[in-house]
Amino acid sequence: DNVDNGEAIQLPFYALLAEQDSNNKVDQVAYLYIDNEQAKIKACLQDEQLEAIKRGVSDRLKLVLNELIAGKAVPAWGDPSTCNYCEMEGLCRKTVWENGSKNDLENKTKEQREKNDEP
Repeated sequence: DNVDNGEAIQLPFYALLAEQDSNNKVDQVAYLYIDNEQAKIKACLQDEQLEAIKRGVSDRLKLVLNELIAGKAVPAWGDPSTCNYCEMEGLCRKTVWENGSKNDLENKTKEQREKNDEP
């Protein structure tokens, strides 16, 4: 899934932040959920897998930050299955970047508003 392959960067990013803040190594991160008043692990990264993904996430974030500082346009990285449900396309403008058409963005935004019963 996206946690195991490094696409979901929330957990490794938190590990990077915690390590930077405390100077302690984070060996494990996990998404937990509560079921019948018990915490259960939904997804977990640890040890070598966490280290490899943290390195990749760190490199990726540094690249994006350097591109932003240099004034480059940074493309939306969302995968199609996620973008189909995202309501932030007006912010990232992925459709415009892929198709070069403002009309596509306006139509998709209108479709999303209609789907959500918004004016």
